[in-house]
Amino acid sequence: MRNYIQRTPFINDGYKLGGYIILLILFLVVGACNFSNKGFSSSNNTKQPVMGTSAPAVTPALPLENTPTKSLSTTLHVSPTSSFPITTTNYLIPSMTKIKIPTNGAVSQISTASSQDIVAAGTNNGVWIYDIQTHKLIKSIAQGLPCSSLNFIPENNILAIGSPDGNIYWWNPDKDLFLGTINDHLLGVTHIVPIPNMPSLVSSSDDGRVIVWDVSSARENKAPPSKKVFTNSAAQNRISSLAASPDSRYIAIGTHRKVIILSPAGNEVHQSFSRFFGWVRALTFSPDSKHLIIADGDLRILFYSTNTWEQESSEIVDVPGEVTALSTHPDGSILAIGTDRGVIQIWEFNPPDFHLSETNTQKTILLSQASAITDLRFDHQGTVLVASSDDGNIFFFPFVPVITIHEEP
Repeated sequence: MRNYIQRTPFINDGYKLGGYIILLILFLVVGACNFSNKGFSSSNNTKQPVMGTSAPAVTPALPLENTPTKSLSTTLHVSPTSSFPITTTNYLIPSMTKIKIPTNGAVSQISTASSQDIVAAGTNNGVWIYDIQTHKLIKSIAQGLPCSSLNFIPENNILAIGSPDGNIYWWNPDKDLFLGTINDHLLGVTHIVPIPNMPSLVSSSDDGRVIVWDVSSARENKAPPSKKVFTNSAAQNRISSLAASPDSRYIAIGTHRKVIILSPAGNEVHQSFSRFFGWVRALTFSPDSKHLIIADGDLRILFYSTNTWEQESSEIVDVPGEVTALSTHPDGSILAIGTDRGVIQIWEFNPPDFHLSETNTQKTILLSQASAITDLRFDHQGTVLVASSDDGNIFFFPFVPVITIHEEP
């Protein structure tokens, strides 16, 4: 054994020399092949095209309704205190369905109902309601009404439709019944957001105001009265984004270079940040309400703790365009991002704590097209991501959970 080990260097030297000779021969053969296949032959010093083999066939793009499966893979993170078995969930996205709204113009916003598998798409010519699972058109309502924002009242699925004329129109989509109007905004209504666990909606406007509405008296055949909890004008500019925390403690308002945090229970400004670039066009809370996620005009995603209101991390968006829409998966593991250059990207966090790092964040592009993404919404179960664009299309991405049980190694 000792003799063999001692002779190993000489054997390796022989291998190296033989390897060099083989590489030299391969280099000469490949070079000769390349020279003979340049696409030209020499005859009488005149270069003429040589008819070679035909170009490889180009695989046609699959239709949008049958796009290849994408998998959001999960990396298992094990701490010294972990107890086995450990269960992880990752998601398959087997297809995408694209639906053209049967009217001209952009889809301004979309809203998913909490008690039904439906999505409402607001356009400049009414609202179109689709089945989330089958993607079939159920009905259209409010035809002729330009819609700039909309949302369902979770308790009874009454639809609040905001308009560029500053009005909010109440509609029962199940009965296609118009219920009434509120007209307290001075300019166009930019967002309508329900406040979880409270009989309240908050609306925002180009007039720089947010209004919290008491909708406790809303019924399937009765609109809530024009009863305001409070009006706040701290933004002092048009409001470009709006969100309410799932724990009902905060309302986040995005405007030019600024984010304002209000309390839904009273007209109190908790925080005001003036450190952003351009318009804050999208913001959302994590499902556990521990983080506020903000997109500004500097192509950044910023993560703030709602406990300290300190910035914990930030990340440059590495896809084309400015962020126009954000949505978080109900289990807290996924952030969906839409841009004004038509890109939808998924950021997957493992563990689902919205702490960015090279090891715990995976990014996957779901869509890249020419038209801007106007809105993104996961349904209440997290089984479908719905997106809308300013060319009048909506997109359905099913998220199929794959559960893995990891036994102790």
